[in-house]
Amino acid sequence: MEEIVQVSLSSQSASTAIVGTQRVSFLLNNPVQIPLESHATVGLSNMSIPRAWYNVTATTNDIVVNSVLYSITPGNYSATSLATALTTALSPLSVTVTYNVTLLGFTFACASPITITFAGTSMARQLGISQTLGPALQLVSDVAIDLAGTRSIHVVIDNMNSTLRESYLAGSYSSTLDVVPVTVQAGSIVNYISQVIKWIPIRVGASISEIIVSIVDDNGDLLDLRGAHYELTIAFRIKRFSASPDRMMQPIDAPSMTLGDIVETGHMR
Repeated sequence: MEEIVQVSLSSQSASTAIVGTQRVSFLLNNPVQIPLESHATVGLSNMSIPRAWYNVTATTNDIVVNSVLYSITPGNYSATSLATALTTALSPLSVTVTYNVTLLGFTFACASPITITFAGTSMARQLGISQTLGPALQLVSDVAIDLAGTRSIHVVIDNMNSTLRESYLAGSYSSTLDVVPVTVQAGSIVNYISQVIKWIPIRVGASISEIIVSIVDDNGDLLDLRGAHYELTIAFRIKRFSASPDRMMQPIDAPSMTLGDIVETGHMR
């Protein structure tokens, strides 16, 4: 027989805030039992999360000029306000930064030659820089600037003993349940319902009593949600096998269950 178990979680009711609200642990009152003689998968059913993160974060706010690292304060920047913040940050070098609306890029002007090093410049995407620039008295973004911020949220469950490490993200593998596209403006709610759940195999013979959820950006870094809370629903699909001698380890025929047949289980304590 096939069973689909749905676990609804809210970060506001998390058992432990490991890193802000972007990495939390949930302890389930009713653990999800995964029998040995079964095939089990897990997937993201839905999610609701406010777009509360900045377009320049604590992991994307650095620029390397003349081999020195300079930083600006994380925040939501327009092109002009970012140019002003960069001019202030680079004042020791007397660099003036302006935004060129025609080129969709920044101009860095200085009385002495400067070099912007691509490696170590975590703000490269926002600045429209795809390579090391300079040395020169004036440097211009070589590609269009990008102030959209994170375009997708990776929902990671990293304690599920998944048999499939399927997601390659920023140089490392992680158990990503799903990738949630961000299509709303800052301050709005991202509402996501999976039309086709991406089922990920998990190891059988387990009793899942804890779920650790991480919200990761498209660079592979924890996304600073600035204390904002979210809700999500995780679905477990468990197909039990027959134990009869003539049908050993064969799935039992049963009508396929849809999300409408999902049963509630598991609340945080």
